[in-house]
Amino acid sequence: PFSMTRLGTHSPPEAFVCSQEETSSTSKNPAFVAEPSVDIWAFGMLIYEAFVGESIFASFVKNDDEDLQYRCIAGWNNRHVKILAKNLSESGIGALGIDLVCNCLKKESNARTRSMTNILQHEFWKEKY
Repeated sequence: PFSMTRLGTHSPPEAFVCSQEETSSTSKNPAFVAEPSVDIWAFGMLIYEAFVGESIFASFVKNDDEDLQYRCIAGWNNRHVKILAKNLSESGIGALGIDLVCNCLKKESNARTRSMTNILQHEFWKEKY
């Protein structure tokens, strides 16, 4: 298991659990295990912010409320990824860059890009600007 004190707003959806009774309640998942997909998620967040110039939360959370950011991650879905893809496109990022970021920020850890090696081999890095 991963140390609960190391989880934060950079952590992936699987690091959090939403209470079924109360949708406003989000807690850290005590069974969370750090795997390469955690680094892939964090890289996706980082490169999105570098491309767009703002946090992934800017489109979903109106202030820097950490609890709202945790709930945003815990409730992450394809709608969130589509909004981020639109933001990337509006920031001048091409299809390959959008593909790179969106494949890092998928909700399901097993659906994300598998390794940093795969990220470095992505066609985006071969594209000439």
